Amino acid sequence: MIIKDKILFRFLLFFFVAFLIIQETGAKETIYISPRGSDNNNGTKDSPFQTLEKARDHARKINSKDGISIYLREGQYLITETFVLNEDNSGLENTPIVFSAYPDEQVSISGGLSISLKSIEELSDVEQKNFNNSASKYIKKINLKKLGISDFGTLKYVGFQRPYTTAPLELFINKKAFELARYPNKEKILMGEIIEPGSFPSQKDFSNKGGKFTYNDVRPSNWKNSPDIWICGYFNKGWAEDAVQISELDTIHKTITTAQATHYGFGNGAPWKQWYAFNILEEIDAIGEYYLDREKGILYFYPDPKKTIETLQISILEEPMVALEGVSNITFSNITFECSRGMGIYIEKGSNNKIDNCTIRNLGGIGICFGKGVESNYSMWHELEETKLISRNMGSLHAYVYANTAANRKAGKNHTVSNCHIYNVGAGGIILDGGDRKSLQPGKNQVINCKIHDFNRIEKSYRPGIWIQGVGNKIANCEIYNAPMMAIWLHGNEHVIEYSEFHDVVSDMHDQGAIYYGRNPSERGNVIQYNYFHDLGNEHLSVSVYHDDGACDMTVHGNVFYKAGSMPVLIGGGNDHTYTNNIFIDCPIGIHVDNRKQGWAKGSGKKGGAWQFEKRLNAVDFQNPPYSTRYPGIAEYWKNEELKYPKNNRIENNIFFGVEKLIDGQKEWMTWDENQILETVPPFWDDSKNQFKLKNGKIVFDELEGFESIYYVGGEPLSYRKPPRDRTKTVSKDFIEVVKYACGKV
Repeated sequence: MIIKDKILFRFLLFFFVAFLIIQETGAKETIYISPRGSDNNNGTKDSPFQTLEKARDHARKINSKDGISIYLREGQYLITETFVLNEDNSGLENTPIVFSAYPDEQVSISGGLSISLKSIEELSDVEQKNFNNSASKYIKKINLKKLGISDFGTLKYVGFQRPYTTAPLELFINKKAFELARYPNKEKILMGEIIEPGSFPSQKDFSNKGGKFTYNDVRPSNWKNSPDIWICGYFNKGWAEDAVQISELDTIHKTITTAQATHYGFGNGAPWKQWYAFNILEEIDAIGEYYLDREKGILYFYPDPKKTIETLQISILEEPMVALEGVSNITFSNITFECSRGMGIYIEKGSNNKIDNCTIRNLGGIGICFGKGVESNYSMWHELEETKLISRNMGSLHAYVYANTAANRKAGKNHTVSNCHIYNVGAGGIILDGGDRKSLQPGKNQVINCKIHDFNRIEKSYRPGIWIQGVGNKIANCEIYNAPMMAIWLHGNEHVIEYSEFHDVVSDMHDQGAIYYGRNPSERGNVIQYNYFHDLGNEHLSVSVYHDDGACDMTVHGNVFYKAGSMPVLIGGGNDHTYTNNIFIDCPIGIHVDNRKQGWAKGSGKKGGAWQFEKRLNAVDFQNPPYSTRYPGIAEYWKNEELKYPKNNRIENNIFFGVEKLIDGQKEWMTWDENQILETVPPFWDDSKNQFKLKNGKIVFDELEGFESIYYVGGEPLSYRKPPRDRTKTVSKDFIEVVKYACGKV
């Protein structure tokens, strides 16, 4: 009897443990992939598949209510075409299909080729004569044609109002992007005398006539073996960088003639009007530069002589690496996407997809895109009326959105990009869209706790860290930095940008903002709260929050602005902005407000004006619900004469310390109430260390009635901080990590 009881006990214990294991694991179906596997295998841990496609197709056959885990074993997965997931590959709402690296293993999905280090050769004596004497002994070469590689791609015109493109073949050594050899290596050269300004697409001259200008430099006389030289720079306007080909380099008369026009033509006389030249064999004179002789197929490069070359890759794939089209409940986790000429991840329609804890780097295009793009148009006109939305290609999206401000790009809903690191990409970090502007239905797509930096390697003009569009999307707990232009470009309604850090952006351009939007008075209800703007801008006009050309109705609350550009705030003639409970420290100007709709832009705010306010308001049927009820007063936009003035801008309960000029504009253009201007060092600031003092984990300022304490939470690095809880109230008692990254970096 005792023996039978023991057997029964063990039997019950076994099933109890099994039950606990099932509860713990969720009883998920599991599929395995390995670079060393085979698609003829059965997909188990001991017999893994080799490709993503095989695992995807196998998962489609499984009917699991508990979800499916697809584990990628360690290694690099080379792809030659887009990996597509459509509606037939969806998971269930609470039990998604998860593509993930196996625990504690490193997984890379690559759109390029890894080159054997045995292919690296030394320069011949004849070849060394092409280079700087001090550099030539370090320069190496690879004969790509010998390796059977002939798809080099092409250099393309990029810049303001030009389409998104794919990059040519690029070189990555030890996972670091190399740069086409250029001169000067870091600086730029001022524009000389303008002999021919070229055609002006901005004035509807589409003849594409290049410009001609002089230079005063001896270096171009050495460029004798480089048949395809390009120049890049701000050739006229400080927000419009272009890269164009040189059609004639006259080293006798010292003139440069370009093969293409730029949107604003060529000009000089301003400090930002500068250029540099690139794709020059003779200018490989710095570590990290390369040049591809396309005729011979020889790749020359200058590696760091103090570091061992461990990996050498070249990019090949021009299509998006991954496309989620109509699929729902899919997660990608702990995977690196790298080494490709185009886009990383494309998302269209569907719901509840997640990109979590992934690294996206070394791409020629954008990191992640929500929603469709359009066909490419090369006229460079800033309005693209007649075109159609297409999948997997951004094309002339800038011009399309300018002309079709209420378009629904079919981005899907409730998608999340979280805990990701996006860097060294060519044309911006993320295009975040979702929701419908006509109905004001929110998309609820979000970018949470991500680090995005160095995202303008190739395309710089209007290629931000995040381009947020649509309705009701969110950016939170992100750090965006190291960019020549804006961190966030905003279109749409009722977005929230919060608990994030912006620094070292707008480092190159003139007349730009870290967060920028404008020219559409129907874009309302956006909130910028609890962010930290610091150490941004340059010697030109730079702004933290830029409400350009009649932009309206944004709430900016609880932010810290420290050394935040030449003016942290610029309200360009718009209405209904609210600035409350912000701290401004060490800035030349606090808040700029102007009445441009009465001045130089007088005609633009009228019906039929240049900024198309009438068209943009009518596009959302602004005189009827939901706009007329959601935004009181908007229905009277054309009836209220005072809307030509910058009215109803509330500047209340803010703190200013070390601000040379509080207001650049007239006080009657705003409501200025209960702000505190500090003449002495405030109690929350340690002047000797240039850092914030804390009291019980918060910045406290009791002297200003109604000023809320700004809280410091955590102490972890920004990129690992957990997203804050969902907030439904305007005032929150959680604040970004303002101290760790403040000034002295406590």
